[in-house]
Amino acid sequence: MFQIVYYFYYFLFSSKKTLLIIYSNSSILYSNLKELEECLKKHSIKYKVIFNTKSINNIKYIANSSIIIIDQSNYFLSYIKLFPSTKVLQLWHGGGLYKKVAFDKILSLEGNKNITRIYRNISFLNISDKKLSNEYSRMFNIHKENIINYGLPRTDRLFSRDTLKDKKEFLLMYPEIGSKKICLYAPTFREDAKQQRKLLKIEENMAEQLQDYIIIYRAHPTLKISDNIKGIIDVSNLELDFVLSITDILISDYSSIIFDYSFFKRPIVLYVPDLKEYFIKKKQLYFHPSELVGCSNVCYNSAELANVVKRATYEIDLWDSFMSNCKGNSCQQLVGFIKDLQSKGDI
Repeated sequence: MFQIVYYFYYFLFSSKKTLLIIYSNSSILYSNLKELEECLKKHSIKYKVIFNTKSINNIKYIANSSIIIIDQSNYFLSYIKLFPSTKVLQLWHGGGLYKKVAFDKILSLEGNKNITRIYRNISFLNISDKKLSNEYSRMFNIHKENIINYGLPRTDRLFSRDTLKDKKEFLLMYPEIGSKKICLYAPTFREDAKQQRKLLKIEENMAEQLQDYIIIYRAHPTLKISDNIKGIIDVSNLELDFVLSITDILISDYSSIIFDYSFFKRPIVLYVPDLKEYFIKKKQLYFHPSELVGCSNVCYNSAELANVVKRATYEIDLWDSFMSNCKGNSCQQLVGFIKDLQSKGDI
């Protein structure tokens, strides 16, 4: 039915509009679309914004657009086969290369069919570093020449952050911090809610052990934690670049947030008690955590976590290895790319 409606609107009202499809987590966590939208406004480029909701109107907007910009998988685009004249620009939200995604993640024939359907309409994929072009070409089954490496739009904001000013602002919000170091815990998504809650409980215990630190927490956008965790400040609704700016040390596991945070060249600890499940059993990682942050910054059990945090250092330059095309002008370059697409007669 979606395909029929798409055909109807395409042939009846086809135009050359630029469409941005916004998601509930596009603004707070990923924010690539938000940054690009601001740049489109500055350059007086006309565009339409819709939210990723199920409606006939959204199919109409998709059919009437020659350029569609997304930052994650999209419901309608996975069920509609677009005409070649419509170009889909995927501003992939994850920087670097760590946890397997797309075609690299599939474990079954059925999984392969689903991934093919979900990502079949992508025309161009934007990534954080040219050195990763081969990997992303394989991951999304896209020709290498259609992998563009303008860097992540959201990282433009990192270049204008003033950490001292940001910390003063955060201290006004939470004066109880005082002179304590700020430790951010930002885990990746886990389907098992009990496991996620268990990890938070460990952080609560760690907050008691690290008297010189204040623990702040940023939830994955697909996970909602309603409980207040003792000794931990929830910063999930604050802008990502602001949170990273005020953070003195990051604790994560398999999240690509480590690559964004590497801009500041501050200590990163990877707490991976379930590494055997991820890396050995399911083979869902490209790298062992120690290859990314150094052996001394990896923790495998809760008993050692506080000690690992205390002695953590920044050993490996992730920014240079995985984010080198993020130079503070990603939005500007992407706008230029979009202008070129708009000017081509074939779209």
